[in-house]
Amino acid sequence: MVVRDDYEQRSFLQAPRSTEAPFPPEQFQQGQPAAVGGPGGQVRYQEVNPALWTLGIGLNALSSFMCTLGLVIQKYSTFTSVERKKEVWGLGFSLFIAGQIFMPATLTMAPQSVLSALTPISLVSNSILSPIILGEAFTRYHLASILFIASGCLIVVLFGPNPEDFQMARMDLPRLTYLSSRPVFLVLVAASFLVVMSIAIPLTRWRASGQPLTALSLMVTPVQLMLLSQIGGAICVTNTKTISTLFKDSFLASPEAKDCPNCLGALMRWTFCSAPGITVILIAAFGIIGLSLFSVGLLNFCVLLFPSLTTVTYDVGFGLIMQLIYGAVYFEEYKNFNLRSGLASIVGICCSLLGIYSVWLHAKQEEMQMLWASKNALDKDMSASNLVDKGKGSRSNYGAITCSKKKMGSLSK
Repeated sequence: MVVRDDYEQRSFLQAPRSTEAPFPPEQFQQGQPAAVGGPGGQVRYQEVNPALWTLGIGLNALSSFMCTLGLVIQKYSTFTSVERKKEVWGLGFSLFIAGQIFMPATLTMAPQSVLSALTPISLVSNSILSPIILGEAFTRYHLASILFIASGCLIVVLFGPNPEDFQMARMDLPRLTYLSSRPVFLVLVAASFLVVMSIAIPLTRWRASGQPLTALSLMVTPVQLMLLSQIGGAICVTNTKTISTLFKDSFLASPEAKDCPNCLGALMRWTFCSAPGITVILIAAFGIIGLSLFSVGLLNFCVLLFPSLTTVTYDVGFGLIMQLIYGAVYFEEYKNFNLRSGLASIVGICCSLLGIYSVWLHAKQEEMQMLWASKNALDKDMSASNLVDKGKGSRSNYGAITCSKKKMGSLSK
């Protein structure tokens, strides 16, 4: 990694130039992490490995593909025979879990602001796998979505941030405290709280009114629900990166983990007897598992109230934006963007959002087709009932006329 004294001048978002060199060259030449005095204690920077950076991007794309493939296979299991249904569903669930396992490792290899740009890969995978496995129609909207999203991801990966632009700080408890208490991050938390309140107020009114679930769709929008869901999802991803990096830098890099004959015992001691280990447990319990259940619950709630394909597009779009914002703000990754990488990231993300918009248009077209189909079916039912009513009316009129004629005949006699 080439270290230059004018590092701050290469970034248009960097803090004012300091008199202290951010990267002592002699330490990087020896392959040692650099220690820099700064807010929150002594910040230690380590060299970015380009091979691990590329591997993290590749594993992230593979993780998205495996998760999507698992979900599609699970849906396919509903069309199989009873004997094979459990086996096919189990295969899909295993692929989904395997894809999820890759994510914590990828977050330690590349910045979250870069990996978040690859979030729409799941839509590309679904657009390709669903017609092949489920036999769904492949429309021009799917083709446009694939082209836009693939172009956006390639622009971010090829022309966005690269390892030479980034300084990776080692994670420890003082660093964690500093990152969580910065004013810019607290402003982001306050803005997220406002979104929570925008949902909590109409939800409280709905519960107090005693109206059915469908009435809630008139009080909130899918944008509100999915934005809140993806804020929770972005916090989960940020916490996952935090504890993964803390585990890597505090335990795996320690001499005890490298040299001890009983690594399991060392892991248990670190997890339950050290401050970083206990911190990892608390963040995993409340900041990942709890928020994941909250985020998934809102997603399912939105699917019940609004069309599923519309919900999925909002889910992916807001997931891309919120993971990018939280990663860039919390880990101070915005400081590592220069003019070239910043513009490339903006262009790539806009292309991906156009691809997501193409899927949204497809969802709206399907909704209109369903509405027209239901309207035509309703019109046919109404016309059929009108014909029946007319037939009954004519028969009743004929009976009344016949009876009146008989009465007239009897009177004339």
